[in-house]
Amino acid sequence: MRCFLRFGAVFPLYCLATLYFLAASFSQALGDETRPGEGSPSHDLSQWSFTEDGAYRLKDGWLVYRGALINPQNFSRASCKLQTRDGENFERYSPEEIQLPDVWGPALTFTTETGYGKATYCTSLILPNTHSFYAIRIGTLRTVSTIYVRYLDEHGQPTFIRVYQNKNSSDQLPELANNPAPPLVPIPYGAKRVSVIAQVSNSVHKQGGLIEVPVLDLKWRLDARQNRDTALPNALVIVLLMISGGTAVIGLRQKKPLGHILFAILTCVSALRVLFVSDIIWDYFPGFPLERKYDLEYLTLFLIAPAYYAFVSFLFRGKYFERKDIVIYGASALLSAFAIFIAPFMPPGTITLLREPVQVLWAIVGLQVSYMVIITYFGSKHRSKEAIIVAAAALVIIAYEILSAAGVIEASLEWSQFLIILVTLMHMRAFVVNSRRVEQERDTLTQDLQEANKILEGRNAMLDLALVRAESASRAKSDFLATMSHELRTPLNAIIGFSDLMKEQLFGPMGQARYVEYSKDINDSGTHLLSLVNDILDLSRIEAGAEILYESEIDLQEVAHWVLKLTSGFASERNVACQVEMCENLPLLTGDERKIRQVFFNLVTNAIKFNKKNGQVNIALRLEKHSLIAEIRDTGIGIAEEDIPKALERFGQIDSDLDRAHDGVGIGLPLAQAIIQQHGGQLRISSTVGVGTTVQVSFPAVRCAGP
Repeated sequence: MRCFLRFGAVFPLYCLATLYFLAASFSQALGDETRPGEGSPSHDLSQWSFTEDGAYRLKDGWLVYRGALINPQNFSRASCKLQTRDGENFERYSPEEIQLPDVWGPALTFTTETGYGKATYCTSLILPNTHSFYAIRIGTLRTVSTIYVRYLDEHGQPTFIRVYQNKNSSDQLPELANNPAPPLVPIPYGAKRVSVIAQVSNSVHKQGGLIEVPVLDLKWRLDARQNRDTALPNALVIVLLMISGGTAVIGLRQKKPLGHILFAILTCVSALRVLFVSDIIWDYFPGFPLERKYDLEYLTLFLIAPAYYAFVSFLFRGKYFERKDIVIYGASALLSAFAIFIAPFMPPGTITLLREPVQVLWAIVGLQVSYMVIITYFGSKHRSKEAIIVAAAALVIIAYEILSAAGVIEASLEWSQFLIILVTLMHMRAFVVNSRRVEQERDTLTQDLQEANKILEGRNAMLDLALVRAESASRAKSDFLATMSHELRTPLNAIIGFSDLMKEQLFGPMGQARYVEYSKDINDSGTHLLSLVNDILDLSRIEAGAEILYESEIDLQEVAHWVLKLTSGFASERNVACQVEMCENLPLLTGDERKIRQVFFNLVTNAIKFNKKNGQVNIALRLEKHSLIAEIRDTGIGIAEEDIPKALERFGQIDSDLDRAHDGVGIGLPLAQAIIQQHGGQLRISSTVGVGTTVQVSFPAVRCAGP
């Protein structure tokens, strides 16, 4: 039907069924317009003025001979009655007087054969005695058809001509054309008594018959209407494709083109729907099979459903897919796959069996869209405009479908095309409203972000200033420590030197033995203080980047033994056993030997200092993944995991009774870590309180020399 051009019927909302029945009742109350000759097998139009009265609808006055394709020669003169000819008896054919449209087969069926069959339709006309050309517009034919005109010539002899044929409806007749477009049947000029005979044989659709009411009118007027019916779909296809292409081009220039792409897909599929529902396909491909046209016609209907739903979902939800939508998209995909890959290999008309399933699909789409419209309208004030526009577009289509089906208004191709453009523009308007709202929200968000950015910039400036002040204070502290340490070294050297002379009594014995003991204490304290001062100076230079590495090849095994030998007395005083675990073929280390010795000395000293009585310290050396690893393990008091970062801070000391019982200023571990990092290595500490501590020093492979 021509009304099928309207956007795939958008969606059937069953809540408007009441309006349908009211419209149908109203149509029945009005009745059909009274025409001369109605109620009889012939139409007497001798007094009908086509110029003043307009076209004449041939709804009544038809005879149908079901189950047979009757040769037009077997009709008597210019009437629809059969006559015995060549000994053939036609008494077995009982004609039935009907009104058009006459549709065979139920709408809901699971087999196409229910609408298959043959029939011959006939009606007689008595035309006005005017010098005009007349024609009959039969309407859409979705069956194999042949149409004849039988009339009396100028000598009063009956004759007939075949005016249309889309395929072989009889083995005795050659095929003329493959175009099943709605035919325009010309009436021979000057004929006064005419019979129109239509042979119909359905094998391509699940419903056959004459599905529209033919119209008799002046030929030039019907030609003009036919030209409009051809031009309008062409123009609509071009307009929809231009809108689709323009929207896609604009969308590809956007940062988020999803909405534009969805609208472009919707308008493109709508253009294809117009192309395959209308008859313009045969203007470009005259031999296009009717069966394949049905396959593509239904395919576009299957594609419009998800395209429309995706576009509306984007308008109201900001995205086109959620898990609950799998039913709609999955069903559309299955139907489309059937139309593309399976239907061409099935018997003709198989695709038409999907008309009811796709109506169920559209019902689901309609309910989902209705739900989104209602939720959006009442739950989101800033999106209420889009909801109103989409709802209005759907109601326009539904109202037109219902009123045209009920006969309240006449189904018109012009109205169909206009409604498609109207609905497209309404959806475009909804999309524009949505885009503007999104842009406003984006502008507002951008403004808020700019204001927040200004605040953050102000805070960053304050933090930068605070950082500069902190760095300045840190440099001042480091400079102070370096200066004070440097200044302390001169008097400390003097104190250590003179106390050493006094301790050794190089210039003679002292009067009191206690003085010798005091000089020894002075020498030990000065030496310890000088060591701390040197550590502070080394750490300050490393942090300032002024410390230079004097690299050479170092044997870590020899360094480990040196450290144990140097700290053996200290370990004996605390009853701590020390040992070295070595592996074979250990490579040499490239680095600053003085600093490496200082690191091992500090780590082993700490391991002894914080150990338990009768504890143990192990120095393990090994090669692991081309990295040289040294581990100093002790069985001491241990460090809590949360206190390890504090232990690595400069002057950081853990606030515990066990720790405060030992002397130190917290410079040994930070200095060791700084020296190891200066060599490109890493220092890691793992410890358990009351069990012990393991300090792992790893040097990179580039620091490993030959064995």
